[in-house]
Amino acid sequence: RDYTGGTCGDGAGGRHAAGGAAGGDGAAGGGEAERGEDREGGGSGGFAGLLDTEKLKGRKELLALGREFKLQALQVVVHIDRSLGVRSDMQVPQGTTIRALKDRLCAKDPTGTSKPEAFTLQVAGSNTALHDDSRLSSDTLELELHTS
Repeated sequence: RDYTGGTCGDGAGGRHAAGGAAGGDGAAGGGEAERGEDREGGGSGGFAGLLDTEKLKGRKELLALGREFKLQALQVVVHIDRSLGVRSDMQVPQGTTIRALKDRLCAKDPTGTSKPEAFTLQVAGSNTALHDDSRLSSDTLELELHTS
């Protein structure tokens, strides 16, 4: 491959394609350097920018710079049997999936017989089961367990 068209970053080699490792051979790329394109500003430290509209084109790694993002911890209450007052209180990161929460509930079962497929979780007062791929948020802090 010819990597001579344009530079990616600080000019110290510039032989990698965007998305590849800095100073690498560009094998993971498919980016600007291979196509002979150069972006205005070119990035810094051997990195090139990637437009929001640009597709990754098979690249598996993409490095990003930005502010640190911390997920807020949520205090979730799952009512297992409201009439008996049986519930499980858990602290989980915001964005945890319902499936992951069900797995945690099963792991806490002292009998070890609970299976995540055997029950659903619903927002308290709702008649609609939450899908296993749904993510916990401030709207899903109080849940009820229903057996299938």
